[in-house]
Amino acid sequence: MMEAVVPLFFPISEVADELQVPQHVLRSWESRCEDIVGETRGGRRYYQSGDIDQFRKIAGLVYQGGLSPEEAIARVRGREELSVDVQEVEETLSSVSSDIDVPVEAVVQPEIVSEAVSSCEAAWRAQTIAALEEMQADIRSLRSILPVG
Repeated sequence: MMEAVVPLFFPISEVADELQVPQHVLRSWESRCEDIVGETRGGRRYYQSGDIDQFRKIAGLVYQGGLSPEEAIARVRGREELSVDVQEVEETLSSVSSDIDVPVEAVVQPEIVSEAVSSCEAAWRAQTIAALEEMQADIRSLRSILPVG
């Protein structure tokens, strides 16, 4: 039985498809991030697994975390201190909680939010908002099946 051969290099088209990011965006990020070192063979751009991991982190911070490409690249390279706006997260929590008629304090204690936000990355913010929105949807669906009283 033959073992599967894992390629050492992946063409830019495969990387773009996997990450759902246009090829020109990957080239742009590569030009800005010296940690990503692709190579060209026969006119095609190729990347190694480590490069793809870097792209994946940048894409997550840009598309889910709301950072600019420059901020995301700096974060991935470890050259930027975390700066999450505590007030912005608390306002988002308040807006989500008001949509479901539950005070934000019932969802998360403000002091816990402040402490967590001060030590988290933008991805935490996106995941928290997504979780709260999912809870909101669950509460709405429960309301629709519960008797009104």
